[in-house]
Formats: sequence, structure tokens, C-alpha cells
Amino acid sequence: MDESASGCTDAAASTEIVSSNVNQFRKDFITRIWLTYRREFPQLKGCTLTTDCGWGCTLRSGQMLLAQSLLLHFLGRDWVWADALQMVTLQSELFKSKPSTVSDSNAGFTFLPPLERPPQDISEQLDSSRNRTQTLKLNPVSTSEDEKLHRKIISWLADNPAATFGMHKLIELGENSGKRAGDWYGPAVVAHILRYLEVVVVGLLLELLQSLCSYSGEFQHIDSMAMKDQRYIFRSGSCATWRRAVEDAVEPELRGITVYVAQDCTVYIADVIEKHLQAVGSGIPKSSDRRAVVILIPVRLGGEKVNPEYKEIVKGILSLEFCVGIVGGKPKQSFYFVGFQDDSLIYMDPHYCQSSVDVSIKDFPLESYHCPSPKKMSFGKMDPSCTIGFYSRSEYDFEKIIEEVTKVLNSPSSKEKYPLFTFSRGHARDYDIDKLCMPKTESAVQISETQRRKAERLSNEEFVLL
Repeated sequence: MDESASGCTDAAASTEIVSSNVNQFRKDFITRIWLTYRREFPQLKGCTLTTDCGWGCTLRSGQMLLAQSLLLHFLGRDWVWADALQMVTLQSELFKSKPSTVSDSNAGFTFLPPLERPPQDISEQLDSSRNRTQTLKLNPVSTSEDEKLHRKIISWLADNPAATFGMHKLIELGENSGKRAGDWYGPAVVAHILRYLEVVVVGLLLELLQSLCSYSGEFQHIDSMAMKDQRYIFRSGSCATWRRAVEDAVEPELRGITVYVAQDCTVYIADVIEKHLQAVGSGIPKSSDRRAVVILIPVRLGGEKVNPEYKEIVKGILSLEFCVGIVGGKPKQSFYFVGFQDDSLIYMDPHYCQSSVDVSIKDFPLESYHCPSPKKMSFGKMDPSCTIGFYSRSEYDFEKIIEEVTKVLNSPSSKEKYPLFTFSRGHARDYDIDKLCMPKTESAVQISETQRRKAERLSNEEFVLL
């Protein structure tokens, strides 16, 4: 084979690798659930607002991180939304190949400026794309059960008061942090709001349980720790039947996943393992009953501006299998970061105001919940305050997370004297941290105006740099 023929073969192979990388990225990106501003949804509690346009972007970014964790938990890392590749054609204006001289196949594509058409035109895009030839096969094909789970996850994040992780519920929980509808929410505050969701799910179950058992005269009492640990005390065994019935009625799937939020940039290992070991159901716990844990770590990447020394660490973290993204953005403008290319961060943008969707309708439209338009931002423009997320399915996964993240934090490329965050043996309560961070209950004293101002300062943002 002459030199020119060999060169053509190498170029063809390189182009094929680049095309494969582009296609794989596109499938993964479009499959992720996209949560944006919405309008015309039911009125939020305590105000007359029926939209979060202009102020809810950090909450939406947090919802997207949670949605990705739920997709991994219920559908797995390899699941692909069946309509993902129909939203934008392979030859779309979003992507173009780099020259064949590029040797790094992992950086074998660049993004062109994203589509500037409004989201309501996505359905038109979808219709037109179906008339064009698709040369890429989807791997694995979605089943009807997968699609039911996909829709159920979206319904949990919908914009109505009944949605477990919807905007209405997040606003109610924000009151524990001194926040109201229309306020600015920082990444750390959103992390703690997501943590409160576990209390809401358990609290709703207990509220129903108490009313049922009180009606039957069998309920004895529930103390505060019982609420946290889901342990209940009854006069007779028959009320346990009520409990199982109520557990099945209150989103039983969600009992297998919980949220942990790091305190003072420290992940307390015993606390995460304890959450993993909490039994999902009644009776003697089995290994299959163990809970998955979404680990959220609020951090700060510098003082007034992001410290460039953290760039390689952020890229290393986003490269990890267990990372579910970063809630961050520019000052006063939140994004959900899902990856990087060269020195730019790839993100999903919640700053589109779309009409609310009635998810109670059978086969409600999904197009507005999936984004065809990845965007990029240089690392230097990033706001230093952000929250990093990991999904840990088991104690084994958590051990791998500790191992891999520690390597990234202690990598030779890191010139920072102090790590971005740390893993510490033991429980937060061993350091008197946990009791300072417990969410308030409904009966707690209302937050004073002074506390509210303090909370606002906390979210603008929250950490002292060592």
C-alpha cells in the first residue's frame, strides 16, 4: 500500500471515530431531561405567581441534576430515549467534525452555536427531521416499560402542586431556608432543598399513616427520630398492614433512593453508608433493599471569580462515571453542566420560558422536556459557587467514588494547597455538624426577618475560601 492510500485509510478511520463520538454524545445529551422556566402553571403557595421565569433557573438546574439521577436509578446508564435522534438530524447545524488531523478521538467534534429558535418550534423540528434519512441505529431500544418510567420521572418533576419534585414543592421547602417564590436561590440552598424532599416523602407517608391508625384507634406515637428513620410504634400488628398499604400508595419507587448533602465541603463517609444501609421495605433487609444515594457537594471554586487552578479538577470530576453533573452557571444565571470540551463547559440552559404541560394526560408531549441544543461556556466565565452531584447505587459504588474522586482532587495538575472538598471517616454528628443542618419541621418557629436576610447572604454565596 502506497503512502497516499495509507493516509486516506487513516483519515477515513479517524472520521469514523469522530462520527461515532458525535453520535454517542448526541444520544446521551438529548436523552437527558431538560427542565426550563414554565408559565401558566397553578399558582404558587403564598403568592400570585404562575411562572418562575426570571428567578427559578437554579431550581430548574437542580431539578435537571435530580432528573439525571432518577434516570440512572430507574433506567440505567445505557438507556436511550427512542426519539432522541429524531429531534436533530445527523447533519444538523449543531455539530461539525474537526479536521482529520485531530489525534484525540475524545475531542473529535466541536459545537456550533446552538439553535436560537424558541422551544415551541422543537415539534416542527421533529416533524421535519422524520422526513430525512437516518443512518445511525439506536442501541438499546426502549421498551414500553422503559417509556412508562421515563414519563413517570417527568411527572414527578412537573409544575403542579401534587408533583413530588415539582416547582411547587421546592418553593414550599425553600421556606426552611428563608426563601420565597421570586427570590434568588443559590446552588447550595438548592442542594439542601433537594435534601428536604426525603423528609417530605416520609412525612406525607406518616401523615396518612397517623390519620388511618388514629381512626382505627391503633396508633400510639411517632417520635422525631422515628420520622427520620421510618420506624413506627403501634399498639397492635394490624396497623402495620395500614402502613404497608400507605407505603404502596405514596410513590413506592422513591423509597429506594435518597439524598445526602455534604457539610462544609466534607462528605462524612459513615453518613452516606448509613443511608445506603437503610432498608427500603418492611421486614429483614436484603441487599436488594438497600437505598441508592444522590450525593450533593456544595463547593466554591474561588473568591470573587473562579480560580483557574480548579479547571482540571472540574474536568476530571465531570469525566467520572458516577458524576451526574454540576449545578452552577454565570453570576445570577444558573446552568446545568454535563460535560466539557477542551477548556469549555457543556451545559443545559433552563432560560427558556415554555408553557406548562399537563402530565396527567395520557401520552403527554415529551419534546419540550428534551433539549436538542447543547451550549458551551468557557471555564473562566463560571461563577465560583456550584454544587457537584454523584449517583451512588450501592456501598461498592460509594467506595469507587471515594477512590476515583480522591485521585482527581490529588492529581499532579492540582496546584491548590487545599482540596476542593474532602471525605472524612465517621458521622457529621461526631463533629456537631449534623444538628446544625437538620431541616425544620412544620411546627418550627417561623423564620425572622433577620434570619431571612442571613439566608439571602448565604445563598449569594455560601463559603469562606481557605
